[in-house]
Amino acid sequence: GFYKQSTLPKILIDSVENIKKPKFLKVNFILDEARKIAAAKLVAEGTRKALALDAFKKELSSIVSHNLSRSFDSMPGFTSGLNLIQSITMPFKLRYMNVSESLSDYEFRSFKHSAGFIVVSSETDHQPSWIEAGIVYQKVLITCALHKYSTATSGAPIEVPGLHQRLRQILGTKLRPLTFVRVGETETKSKHSPRI
Repeated sequence: GFYKQSTLPKILIDSVENIKKPKFLKVNFILDEARKIAAAKLVAEGTRKALALDAFKKELSSIVSHNLSRSFDSMPGFTSGLNLIQSITMPFKLRYMNVSESLSDYEFRSFKHSAGFIVVSSETDHQPSWIEAGIVYQKVLITCALHKYSTATSGAPIEVPGLHQRLRQILGTKLRPLTFVRVGETETKSKHSPRI
C-alpha cells in the first residue's frame, strides 16, 4: 500500500546505520526526491520485465491466494490491498493476462510515495555475501519495525538483469546492491497473513 508523505527520523537512520555488519557490506539510504523517483522507476521497469516472463508469472500466480485462505505458504490478496473478489481473480490474471502495465504503475506510485529506501550492498556477489546481506537485511526490517515503520521489499531492481547496475549509479557506489526495501509510515494498520 501507500505510505504517508513523511521523512525518516534521524533516530531510525542512526539505528539502521549502526547495525553490526561485516566490513564488506554497506547500508545505503535513498532519501531525496530525485533519487527516490529514479529508484521507483527501476522498480516499475523491473516489474514490467519480470511479468513478461511466463515462468515468473506461473510462479507468482501459484503463490498469490484469495483473502480467505488459511495457507501458511501463500500471499493472501489483502497483503497487496486486494478485496475478496480481486483476490479470487488475481492468480488467474497473473498467469494468463498481461497485468504488467497496471502492476508496474501501482509499484511506481507506491514506491514513489515512500519516506525512503534502504539498500544493503556488498563488495562481493556470491553466496556467503548473500547470506550475510540477508542477515543484515533482517536486522534492518526488525529495526524499522521497532521504530514503528513499515517496510515493503522489491527484488526487481536487484534481480532483473541490468537494473542493479543502474541502482548502483543512483546510490553512487561501486558495491553490488543485494537487497532493496522501501520504508514509511502506513495510513492504516494492515492485516497480517496467516504465516505471521
